[in-house]
Amino acid sequence: MFNPNRPPRPQLTAAILGYAAVDIVGMLLLALGLAHLTRGPGIFFASFPSTTAEAIILTVGGAAVMLWAGAQILRQIARQQMGSGEPPP
Repeated sequence: MFNPNRPPRPQLTAAILGYAAVDIVGMLLLALGLAHLTRGPGIFFASFPSTTAEAIILTVGGAAVMLWAGAQILRQIARQQMGSGEPPP
């Protein structure tokens, strides 16, 4: 049913879509690093990451990229709500 107290849904913009793509890249980096750390080399690619240090860098870097992109997506959604007169969550 229609609820007049519910804030409008956020609109998908090019900025949100771009940050979502960056978030997916971060997930892939995280997955590559964690797969190497848990199962050893050669799970997805034969020679990447080739060392444990590379796997740790991928894991930490992927997590950082995911957090950054997620924060940017939330920022864009909050800007949309502020522009419509609704208070941010």
